[in-house]
Amino acid sequence: MLDLVVTNGRALMDGEFQTLDLAVQDGRVVALGAQGQFAGQSARELDAASLLVLPGIIDSHFHSRAPSRPDRETFASATRAAAFGGVTTIIEMPISEPPTTDGDRIRTRAELAEREAYVDIGFYSSSATRRRGDLQSSVDAGALAFKGFLQHIPAGRESEFDGLCLSSNAELVEAFELLAEFDLPCVFHPEDESMYQYLEARLRARHQNDGAAHAAHRPDYVEATSVGTLLLLAEHFGVHLQVPHVSSRMTLNLIRSAKERGVHVTAETCPQYLQFDASALDRLGPYAKCNPPFKSPEDVQALWEGLVDGTIDTVASDHSPFTVEEKERAWNDIWSAGPGFPGVEVLGPFILGAALDNRLSIDRAEELIWKNPARIFGLWPRKGNLRPGADADIVLFDAESRGVFDHSEFHSKAKDIGLIWDGVAKRGKVIQTLLRGEPVTIGPELVGKSGAGQMLTRLPSATKG
Repeated sequence: MLDLVVTNGRALMDGEFQTLDLAVQDGRVVALGAQGQFAGQSARELDAASLLVLPGIIDSHFHSRAPSRPDRETFASATRAAAFGGVTTIIEMPISEPPTTDGDRIRTRAELAEREAYVDIGFYSSSATRRRGDLQSSVDAGALAFKGFLQHIPAGRESEFDGLCLSSNAELVEAFELLAEFDLPCVFHPEDESMYQYLEARLRARHQNDGAAHAAHRPDYVEATSVGTLLLLAEHFGVHLQVPHVSSRMTLNLIRSAKERGVHVTAETCPQYLQFDASALDRLGPYAKCNPPFKSPEDVQALWEGLVDGTIDTVASDHSPFTVEEKERAWNDIWSAGPGFPGVEVLGPFILGAALDNRLSIDRAEELIWKNPARIFGLWPRKGNLRPGADADIVLFDAESRGVFDHSEFHSKAKDIGLIWDGVAKRGKVIQTLLRGEPVTIGPELVGKSGAGQMLTRLPSATKG
């Protein structure tokens, strides 16, 4: 007997929806068949009539910060929110206390995650340690990628960022020399610190402390200058560079040019950069603050063009929890606001909704939040598809539902700082999320078990390091 059959739905298969039944055994998809083909062969049958049947979404840029700030988020609250958004895999950034800089720290965080998580989780480790032993131990412990920041350690957050930051190009070269030995994607937050510090000092001297000052101190060339340096080093050292949260036309053009000359670069943007321009900072102040900041309407349009033409490879949430108090106290001092807001429950409906509304092809949407993240981070073909052999991470999705996002309906601990999403048009709704064939959410109910999530490592064929 099969464990589960999902029947009567339209399954996402290679850029189109096909009327197929899915057979599940031991947590994996084992067969695809015509409607009714597996009737009477399963202990459970899930009727997906009138619904889309999707693979579990992969959010490859995620901050829960657990266990350092349980007032902001925990692995339990973060993965609960993910499940309600149809996300069954998150890849957790290394900012924590202590930060994830070596294999021992990966294992410590993974032990906590596997006690709490409702969905699967993979980990970044630091790309900035400049210690070969730490990089090797991270690979041995199962890191999916490396992540670093091109800046000094932020004041007041020393315990969270120690070992994650590179403050000069010389240190960056030293890091690339070592990273070239490991076949993992390398991610750096790309904004030139010397430039934005200079611009910030000038704005502060003029007593400009409102939301608009945040956009003014990190214009497009601050991002693009940093990305240009990273692309040249990646080209020289043969490193796979993944550029996160691309926000500007200028940066997009650099990436497009680098791809044309064969540089191993992939690029990510986020729903917020596809939806908002800098005017959101006038409206919502600290609640619209993120790094990099929003740019111009022309930059937003350029990002959509990058989605369509393939310059952008992935879309991820950059889910970044803070507390209401941390945002509220910054209304008259944008500089003191924490940068970010929740987004994991927006990611799937935003991108799939764009495809259903013909802003993107279904094929491109499938690449952006399923296939490409799985391939880039070494999880393909276990994740990101519904083919036999893949984990039975399945999302039932109502494509006919229409409405708007409402932060009060989010499930993150940080939902109350998600005001920026209020009123944004929403196409589609997650009806049910399953992890390896077991339900995690059904409608508004959380039915999965804390600790059902597993730590993910790169498949053997994906890593040589």
